Amino acid sequence: MMLRKRSILAVVFMAGLVAALVLPLTPTFSAGNTVVTPSDQQGWSTADTRPGGAVNFVADATAPAGCGALQLTTDLSVTAKAQYLRAESVPLANVFALSYHTKQVSGPPVADPSYQLITFLTGGTTGFTTLVFEPYQNPSLGLIVPGLWQQWDVDAGLFWSTRTVTCSGGTIVGSAGGPATYTLADINAICPGAEVGGFGVNIGTSNPGYDVYTDLVEFNDTVYDFEPDANCATFENPEGGQFVIGDLVNAAVGSTVNFWGSQWQKNNPMSGGSGPNAFKGFENGNLLPDCGSTWTSRPGNSSNPPATIPQFMPVIVSSSVQKNGSVITGNVERIVIVETNPGYGSNPGHWGTGKVVAVLCTSP
Repeated sequence: MMLRKRSILAVVFMAGLVAALVLPLTPTFSAGNTVVTPSDQQGWSTADTRPGGAVNFVADATAPAGCGALQLTTDLSVTAKAQYLRAESVPLANVFALSYHTKQVSGPPVADPSYQLITFLTGGTTGFTTLVFEPYQNPSLGLIVPGLWQQWDVDAGLFWSTRTVTCSGGTIVGSAGGPATYTLADINAICPGAEVGGFGVNIGTSNPGYDVYTDLVEFNDTVYDFEPDANCATFENPEGGQFVIGDLVNAAVGSTVNFWGSQWQKNNPMSGGSGPNAFKGFENGNLLPDCGSTWTSRPGNSSNPPATIPQFMPVIVSSSVQKNGSVITGNVERIVIVETNPGYGSNPGHWGTGKVVAVLCTSP
């Protein structure tokens, strides 16, 4: 993802040049969508998310609506799980429209969020199971294409059940991961009293190394549009390079970070070890970094930090910063968008701080 002055919402490519669409801070969304943000989650929750799994709101200029999406990730452990659910109460027989959009950022070929229905197949609070739709188990609806947003017509697909439940019309056979064999019509015929208690998206367990996005999750004609609190604000790069923070800093959306100053080393711990005291937070060797790339810099003010900084700008998240002679190098684990605070100056005595408003990209 090349970083130039641009809007989080959209970038227009013409004749090899990148033209920024400078948009107001109020986003434009499709009529009828319910917008879900970190500060207004509209009844959604991270539910059964477990260690090693994470749910984040991220900026994505290619998202099917607005300027962002929901990111689900798992580390390399098989017990990791990331889940985002919303409570519901409706007979399964009255469920008529289910769909969502997904994008595989990285992971195995089958990586994509599942769409899940929390269901009580014998009604009330009995016969609990989770009905799971997974894109890779529905090849008749299309094949997963990495890096591409795809829409899935969930109510037209096949589900598998996490538990075995006997109903008045027969038995729904549970399994640990499929295969998906039941349509909604099948389940309603076998369990005519089934009730839906919730719905949402999930990866894990047994889905290590996933990085996937989802957006426009539909349940009975209500469509949920996941957006960062950045509100599609225009951001631009600082002059001459990029600022950096450490990966052990709390860089969740809404958190305050210190990206420049005399105490950069102290305020920016990293999983790869403490950075050099000579680095004050500005790199000038990679003007347009991608997640997964690297950068170089020179110590202190010799990296030529800019005299002023934008209101909204990208900031690199590094897990390792090393000094070899007069050259400082680091990696790009993530890039976040920061709304900067007043008080910055190019002298390290004038700290640069700001609030994280979105995640732009994450290294595979």
